[in-house]
Amino acid sequence: MDQQNSDPTEHIRTKLNSGYHLPKNTSEIPYPLARSLKDGYRLICKSSGDQLKLDGRRHKPKMSFKAKQCGVQFSPPSIVLIYEHKETKRERKRIIPVRNFSKYSDYRMAAERLKNHPRHRDYLEGVSQSQLEKLHIILRDHMQGFSLEYSLASFCLDPDEDLNKLDDDELARKKGQMDELFEKNRKRKDDPDFVYDLEMDFTKTAQENCSWDDESDDGF
Repeated sequence: MDQQNSDPTEHIRTKLNSGYHLPKNTSEIPYPLARSLKDGYRLICKSSGDQLKLDGRRHKPKMSFKAKQCGVQFSPPSIVLIYEHKETKRERKRIIPVRNFSKYSDYRMAAERLKNHPRHRDYLEGVSQSQLEKLHIILRDHMQGFSLEYSLASFCLDPDEDLNKLDDDELARKKGQMDELFEKNRKRKDDPDFVYDLEMDFTKTAQENCSWDDESDDGF
């Protein structure tokens, strides 16, 4: 085999797997190994201590993202995410295609599958499961011929509505919206305005404004 066309890390892996010990002085690391580490390959420790093996896959450091807005694109069916890179503070748009999804699909399973997808899970970490389910419902409604206005109206919460009279699909929409509102308003311990043992008066209940992404156009 041509040496130039062979895997540049093959002989390194062979040496490491045979019991190579990483020198304490990093300047003593053989040049081919140092070059491979510089190129982005990672070393994995064995149980025997500092004996190492080289992972042939390139390792990318985990990026840190903050979701700002999310919506849907009908054609092709996609989730549109506006996010901020926490290190650079730059906002970007990511279009995530929703594949193998039809008007008969289970929106819960589709949302869970997308949230855990290796390529998208870092970007969707700040997007709740209930919000992703809501976006998949909107996509499915569109495939079934319903308008965007119909979908958004179906999520509106009416304090006087008897939830016991709703069918399973309608009830799931209301519950999903409740979960989303709860996550949005929930105070966490690391929030600057977090208060222990907060007491509130719920005698006055305001009806929720049913608008959704008022500044968005079309399906987003």
